[in-house]
Amino acid sequence: MNIGKINAATGEMKVIYSQPQGTNGSLVTTAGGLVFFGDLNRRVRALDADDGKVLWETVVGGMVMVSTVTYAVNGKQYVMMFTGEGQSLTSNVLALTTKVMAPPVRGASGIYVFALP
Repeated sequence: MNIGKINAATGEMKVIYSQPQGTNGSLVTTAGGLVFFGDLNRRVRALDADDGKVLWETVVGGMVMVSTVTYAVNGKQYVMMFTGEGQSLTSNVLALTTKVMAPPVRGASGIYVFALP
């Protein structure tokens, strides 16, 4: 799985982050230059949007599914992710990653919310 960025003015594409483990969810980029995403190997990461450097990482209880969401309450920004297992979506991606990650954690549905500093 690669994460890239495109210079809209020049059309130049550049990969800023790469890993062998797949993801089913989407990425979200904040106005502060952070990229958040989760993967099927239960990792949630914050990257620097310019160079892809991992700034923060944690392990959650299950495979990260669907979209990464960001929202604010009373001026505080949060990032939220869902974990679980989405049948056909998950099986196809997992079939490609059997040699690069441990067997997936199954039946671990949850919602994880992280506050940004």
